[in-house]
Parts: sequence; structure tokens; C-alpha cells
Amino acid sequence: MFFEVLEQYQNSVMEEAIGRFRRLPPVKSETFASTMPGLLQNVRRSFLMTLLENRELEYLFRKLPEDRMKEHQAFDERMATEWFRHACRPCW
Repeated sequence: MFFEVLEQYQNSVMEEAIGRFRRLPPVKSETFASTMPGLLQNVRRSFLMTLLENRELEYLFRKLPEDRMKEHQAFDERMATEWFRHACRPCW
């Protein structure tokens, strides 16, 4: 259940990022790089950052069954692909 919450949170962060990129003209690498810090401010103040700083997320991932870990990795890949598809529109 924790990873469903994590994925929901991750999805909301990515949707916010995609929404911001959709409102911009085609993004160049400089724009993308300068936009990233602002997009990640919510993550910095979230429960996820606490888990990362305390290395608890790493511990929790090691406890996942292998099939669940693969599902989450596939989720990460889909989210990253979607993010870059919108951030780098001229590239796709």
C-alpha cells in the first residue's frame, strides 16, 4: 500500500511538471534546466525527502517483492518518458 501512495504522489508531481511544460513554448535545454529547481520544490518539502534523507526509502525498496519492484521501475520509466515527451517536444 505504501508504494501505491508513493506512486500517486509521484504521479501528481509529474502531472504538475507536465502541465507547466505544456504552457511553455518548445523547451530548450537551458529552459528545461532552469525550470527543474522550481518543479522540485514540492518534493523537497514532502514525506519523500524525509525517506530519502534517512535512507528509509532504500530500505523499503529492498523489502519489496521482486515483481513489485519491477512494476515500480516500469512506472518510473513511463513517468520519465512522459515528462521528457512534454519537456522536449521538438525532440519527439
